[in-house]
Amino acid sequence: MDDIDRKILAELQEDGRLTITELADRVRLTPAPCHRRLREMERNGVITGYRAVLDPAAVGLGFEALVNVTMDREDADTIAAFEAALAVVPEIRHAERLFGDPGSRVSGGGAWPTPRATNSTSTSSPARREDIGTRLRPAL
Repeated sequence: MDDIDRKILAELQEDGRLTITELADRVRLTPAPCHRRLREMERNGVITGYRAVLDPAAVGLGFEALVNVTMDREDADTIAAFEAALAVVPEIRHAERLFGDPGSRVSGGGAWPTPRATNSTSTSSPARREDIGTRLRPAL
């Protein structure tokens, strides 16, 4: 990987829909070598895909929440039950296990928060309610 490859990557990170001609102009190459470099980075796994960036409000996601969860118990059965409970909540888009405290981070969103979305931790949950930190923000 050289400076030209890095420039190609930087341009694509800003606008993944550039044509080869536009990309080549921006990195000061002709289209053929620019295209070869691009395809090589795709083949080598440097570029793993192209994505669309969505407007959350336009797709009905008026808020986003990031929740840090600390568990009372961290045995395999408890973790599996917690993960299964998360899997059935449609507002949750991402969850990950962390090392240390908190033990999990969950993010999701939907229309403006409902009691179900903000108070869904039951008293039987292994998550300690007082340790759940939530940050809600409008998705604007």
